[in-house]
Amino acid sequence: MDPFVKDKLEEWGLMEWSNAFEENFIDEESFLLLDSESLKELIKRLGPRMKAAKKIKELKQIEAACVSQLFLLY
Repeated sequence: MDPFVKDKLEEWGLMEWSNAFEENFIDEESFLLLDSESLKELIKRLGPRMKAAKKIKELKQIEAACVSQLFLLY
């Protein structure tokens, strides 16, 4: 399993779903591309799926802010 994905699933309390991520070859790049439809395939239960969607959205926002700051430095 991709170490980034494993770390995030552990951090977010979603390790129960780690097999689905591994079976579908979800790595860091594809993890950051997940949308609600993709998450439906990976996480069958609504509660954990909603938590994952929220956390992924937050992670994307943090990454976007970091990229923006990098551009400001140059």
